[in-house]
Amino acid sequence: PSVGRRTLSRFLLYCVFVDRGGDDAVDEGLKGVEGAEVFVLRAAGIAAAARNHILIKDGRYLEKVSDITCVCLDKTGTLTSDTPELSDVATRAPRQNPDKIVAYAASAEIDSLHPAGKALIVAANDRSIQLFEASDIEEFPGRGVAARVEGDEILVGNRDFMTTRDVDTAYFKKRAAQFMASGKTVVYVARNGKPQGMIALENAVHPEADAVLHRLRRYGVEEIHLVSGDHDKVVTRVWE
Repeated sequence: PSVGRRTLSRFLLYCVFVDRGGDDAVDEGLKGVEGAEVFVLRAAGIAAAARNHILIKDGRYLEKVSDITCVCLDKTGTLTSDTPELSDVATRAPRQNPDKIVAYAASAEIDSLHPAGKALIVAANDRSIQLFEASDIEEFPGRGVAARVEGDEILVGNRDFMTTRDVDTAYFKKRAAQFMASGKTVVYVARNGKPQGMIALENAVHPEADAVLHRLRRYGVEEIHLVSGDHDKVVTRVWE
C-alpha cells in the first residue's frame, strides 16, 4: 500500500520519533517516501517502536493502522500518569490524625499491584508514616481490599465496595463530589465497619495528550473513546 496516502501510519511514526525532532521533523522526513521499499519501512518502524517499548507483532498490522476510524484509550497510564499521587485526606472526626488513615490504607494495600494501592504506599513512605502489619489480605478487583490490621478489619476501596460491606459513606458525599469534579479518584477507609476517612488520588494528565488526540482526528479517526473503571465524574473531568 502507498505510504504517502492519508495515513494513520504516519501518526504511529510520529509517536515513535517525536522525541527526535518533533512534529515538523517527522512530517518533513515522511515526504516523498512513496517509492521506498515497504519491507524497509516495516522493519524500521517495528525496530524504532521496540526501542520505545511498543511491541508490533507484524509489519502488516503497522500498515493496517491507516484503516482505523475508531480508537479506544485507557485513562490511567495512557492519557494520564501511570501512578496517581495522594492529594487530600479527609477524616471522619475533626481530631483524627490524617496520617493514621493513610497508615491503615497503605498497610492493607501492602501487597497490592493496583496503581491506587501503590500510590498509598508511596505516600506513606514520603510522609515517613510507619505501616502496621497486615494479615488475611483479600483483594476485590476493581473495588477494593480487606485486611486484618492490628486486630481490626480494615476496608479500603470505592463507594460501591463500601456499600457491599454495609459501610455508610454519606458523611463524605459532598466532599467526594468536589474531589471527583476536579478529576480526583476517591478511596474510602473503614475500620470494623465504620468509616474512618477518605483519600483523594490524582493522576496528572500527560502534557502531550491534547496534541496527540488532535493529531488522531487530523488523520481520519472519527471516534475517540476513553475507557476507565473510574467514576463517571472523574473520567469526564479528565476528558474535558
